[in-house]
Amino acid sequence: MKFLILTILISIISAIPFDDRIIFRDEDEEQVNDSAADLNFDQLRLLNDPSSKILKSLNDSKEFIRDEKELQKLENGQFYQGDIVLLPDQEEILNQPLPADNDNFPTRTGLISEYYRWPRNRDGKVIVPYEIGKEYSLYDRIRMYLAMFDIERYTCIHFKQRVGEEDYVHIKSGNGCSSNLGKVGGRQDISLKRNGCLSRGTIQHELIHALGYDHMHSHSDRDKYVTIVWNNIDRKAYNNFEKNDPRKFSNFGTDYDFYSVMHYNPTAFSSNGKRTIVPKIEKYRNVIGQRVGLSEGDAQRINNMYNCQ
Repeated sequence: MKFLILTILISIISAIPFDDRIIFRDEDEEQVNDSAADLNFDQLRLLNDPSSKILKSLNDSKEFIRDEKELQKLENGQFYQGDIVLLPDQEEILNQPLPADNDNFPTRTGLISEYYRWPRNRDGKVIVPYEIGKEYSLYDRIRMYLAMFDIERYTCIHFKQRVGEEDYVHIKSGNGCSSNLGKVGGRQDISLKRNGCLSRGTIQHELIHALGYDHMHSHSDRDKYVTIVWNNIDRKAYNNFEKNDPRKFSNFGTDYDFYSVMHYNPTAFSSNGKRTIVPKIEKYRNVIGQRVGLSEGDAQRINNMYNCQ
């Protein structure tokens, strides 16, 4: 993956017009006034600096995407929790009550179950074969490669270009941003609409769904950390704010993470433009929902979920 990225970058950088901040931008892409959402030379240098602490620097950054209404529309879709495409058996499992003794419950219980996990190779790497649709430009692909590289760098996940594998991820430019939850078998689509879903954090958000993780705000302990303002939520979207049963889902030994790239934004599914999620600690109120990139907690949850060494 690293060799591929470097080869492409070396071959095209000298031929691309750019300012001192933005390297890759398509002409038809919405102009977002947020420097952290774009690839810059400092970030590219950090990619090859083994002593760098990208995740820590992101957690300390004051530059977050606070008000991207178009992205909210794309993520707040018609699926489970907005952007998660569930299989019928997953929906059935989520909707059925658990028996009191928990002994007769199916073993394929979503996040906690290894049934929906990607397999390891002999070297202990978790292999996720993928292919990218032909509708994307070279710049789009590089953004995806860099988003994948961040996940690879801090976890045992390895994204591998598909060479005939039966189970794989197909990335396409659909109607919004969406993904299956975990490995579902055969081809599974990740939708990353070209004009709206290609920030590094949004790409990682959907990839992490495909690894088997849902959303931070839905976990059973969330009421200790955030207040859900039900009066501001579109009534049709109430189900997107239900807490998950901890016997079906897990936070994998990590604390509630306001910085998580998997957290909803403050006005998700709002009926009136007002906040629907309010952190109880004020300093985090403009942090939740960032799509700059992975947090340290995101990396730790992936590592714990897949027992990375």
